Amino acid sequence: MGQLATTPLAGMESHGEVIIREFLNCNRCESRRCSGLLCICIDQQLHWDGNTCSRGRSTKSSIFGNHIPLTLLLSVASLAAVLLILAFVAILVYRRKRFQLQAMEMELKNPEYKLSKIRTSTIMTDYNPNYCFAGSPATLSDLKEVPRKNISLLRALGHGAFGEVYEGKVVGLPGENGPLKVAVKTLPEVCSEQDELDFLMEALIISKFNHHNIVRCVGVSLKTLPRFILLELMAGGDMKSFLREARPRIVSGEHRV
Repeated sequence: MGQLATTPLAGMESHGEVIIREFLNCNRCESRRCSGLLCICIDQQLHWDGNTCSRGRSTKSSIFGNHIPLTLLLSVASLAAVLLILAFVAILVYRRKRFQLQAMEMELKNPEYKLSKIRTSTIMTDYNPNYCFAGSPATLSDLKEVPRKNISLLRALGHGAFGEVYEGKVVGLPGENGPLKVAVKTLPEVCSEQDELDFLMEALIISKFNHHNIVRCVGVSLKTLPRFILLELMAGGDMKSFLREARPRIVSGEHRV
């Protein structure tokens, strides 16, 4: 746009003077100064190029040109806060349930829990004259726990009622100056609950025997799987093999007198 800047008399008497000032039109701006100026569109939307005004809504103007209502902002913030609180509570509940399940699994695997079942069973509560400890509470403190690191397995001796039986040696026992050879009865890691109860019951029964004709229970190793019962090693082998070897042999007819 141009603006006439002359006095009335001068304009009538002689040549006048015109001062031209440049005004940028955002609807059509061809000047290099457009990139350095900010165009404002009245009652229209500024296009994404920053120079063109249009009646439609452009992507840039709809995001940065309009003001988001305060109620919408508060609603979104409140919803996000509620979701965060619910997620936090869900994580706490999940971790608590998981901790309870882990504690329950540890309790079920604990030998003391197995012994508590033995105490409430009829074999322990009913009076049995064959066992001097029948009816009395049994705990792991009645058994001598031997650390697994003090036990070494040497060779297999055979298969028992529960699992393999090995010849081994134990060190660090009170009253023993050196390694003690023992028979190690094992309970497999994969076994039924009844097998575990029977294994613990056998350990309790053998630990109560104190006779020179009965093998002595040296100790047990129940805290580590597979579980062990340590018995005094019989130098002559098992009773069954000993009796078979010691029984009289049938004499053939040629050697009869």
